[in-house]
Amino acid sequence: MNVEDHIQWPKMFFCTFLTVPYNFPERYIRRENSGKETLTESPGLRSATACFHLEFADAFTDTISQGQSITTSQTIISAGGEFELGFFSPGNSTKYYVGIWYKKISEPTIVWVANRDYPFTNPSVVLTVRTDGSLEVWEGKISYRVTNISSNSKTSATLLDSGNLVLRNDNSSILWQSFDYPSDTFLPGMKLGYDKRAGKTWSLVSWKSAEDPSPGVFSLKYDPKGTGQIFILQGSTMYWASGTWDRDGQVFSLIREMRLNYMAD
Repeated sequence: MNVEDHIQWPKMFFCTFLTVPYNFPERYIRRENSGKETLTESPGLRSATACFHLEFADAFTDTISQGQSITTSQTIISAGGEFELGFFSPGNSTKYYVGIWYKKISEPTIVWVANRDYPFTNPSVVLTVRTDGSLEVWEGKISYRVTNISSNSKTSATLLDSGNLVLRNDNSSILWQSFDYPSDTFLPGMKLGYDKRAGKTWSLVSWKSAEDPSPGVFSLKYDPKGTGQIFILQGSTMYWASGTWDRDGQVFSLIREMRLNYMAD
């Protein structure tokens, strides 16, 4: 069994999952992408807030620089105008999420959500690159750290035309990227699989509903046993299997449509 095993799909592939109660997280809890939760005391938040009130990102830029913030009325747009990042409220929801969506598609199509299990309700919420280099959503005494990165060098968050949000230092080295933390959508360049050495797993998890992007009951995963199969699970129950991957034929054995030679060069 390989230490690292994953699959990257051709550019034509695009997958989005949507399904269906949701408990609003306890206030004053800081949750990081790693899943770690810590109770945050007000004094620490006050000191952090002081360094947040700096400047806001210029309109139409693709980057949030260290010390900059964007509000619920601001967005950043990838250099080629393919994707846009900002705050959104799905459907009739009054909750605010940070997301990435297609810029050139009139129908709002969210491809990634930063705080899918930790929404904000106050329109004064902002997304900022803190002075310590981490990316954080915050409002008043509540904060959500999107990244768990601390960098001594100047850090910025840039939205690429691939839909990938990358956190880079002043040497342009990538410290963190949203492609390593997919939501419910599989974009070209993403991975589906696992890396045991690094302790990483790349999988998709459905929304609970059209108005609630928190993790739903369906997930799309690459078989950790190394069979080359992709599974859709409903909770822990097998819902669908792709069959094994034929590297020569470039098809999954149980997907008959893939044998129609539709794959483009």
